[in-house]
Amino acid sequence: LKTINQMLQNLYSAMETLTTIVSKIKEGNTHLQTRVQSVEQRVSDIKDAHLTTDSIISDLKKQVEQLKTCLDDQENRSRHNNLRFLRFPEDVEQESPSKFLQNILPELLKVPAEMREIEIERDNHSPGLKLAPGQRPRPFVVRFLRFLVKEWLLSLARNAGKVEWQGNHIQVFPDLSKDLQDRRHQFLQVKIKLHDQGIRYGLYYPVVLRVTIDQKQRSFTSPEAVEECLTE
Repeated sequence: LKTINQMLQNLYSAMETLTTIVSKIKEGNTHLQTRVQSVEQRVSDIKDAHLTTDSIISDLKKQVEQLKTCLDDQENRSRHNNLRFLRFPEDVEQESPSKFLQNILPELLKVPAEMREIEIERDNHSPGLKLAPGQRPRPFVVRFLRFLVKEWLLSLARNAGKVEWQGNHIQVFPDLSKDLQDRRHQFLQVKIKLHDQGIRYGLYYPVVLRVTIDQKQRSFTSPEAVEECLTE
């Protein structure tokens, strides 16, 4: 009996120890759970902050693109009266670029005699270093006093086909920003297809291709849309 009592006391003692351990484990688990919840909350906060940052970055990117578009539009509007002449020999204008152009353009573009007084506001070569012998001449940029005169001269150049001056093949283009030139250049391949198929078209400012099919005119702002139309 004495031995049994001793065993019971030992068992009670072991149970108390076990209870204490379990209690401490529970306390530890509670503390751990609190820490886990804290970490989860921090992770959630970080995710929310990241989403907010992504949203801010996305908005900023949109604003930057809008500003770039606005700036490019303003740049091109400032060039509305300009024409760009390519392949005039370097320094051919000598000391008076305006006088040279006023004298040469009527002959170059076959301007009617009664309309040969062309008013030029400003002219200059495109910015760049002085060219070495043999290099391609820089474009010649001309700003005309009147927009309609500039458009008329551009139309004359287009209708003339090949423009020659003293053995030089002179090319005449609107003076556009690099970005707008690149966007218009995307239509090059589809324009070739239209030409090969005998379909009338025109590329209008800023980037609108108007195509006449079956006596109906349609407008496109992307070459993909033109391709889709041609396959219908």
